[in-house]
Amino acid sequence: MGLPQSKVSELCNGRTETYSVERLYRFLTRLGVRVSVVLEDQPDWSRGAIEVVEAPSHDSQHEFAPGHGM
Repeated sequence: MGLPQSKVSELCNGRTETYSVERLYRFLTRLGVRVSVVLEDQPDWSRGAIEVVEAPSHDSQHEFAPGHGM
């Protein structure tokens, strides 16, 4: 990933606040994760939401385990 081990440990523990979303996407794609962003209108103009959804895994060795900050 091009990061020192201490920074990788921070990311694994959910401390992502010092990284831009774009940089986090690049880390994920380097690890072989496909990242998709879907934008949906809220018909009643209510506040939107952020949702992270894991796609069904075809390989049980690569399970997603989010940290506390995700």
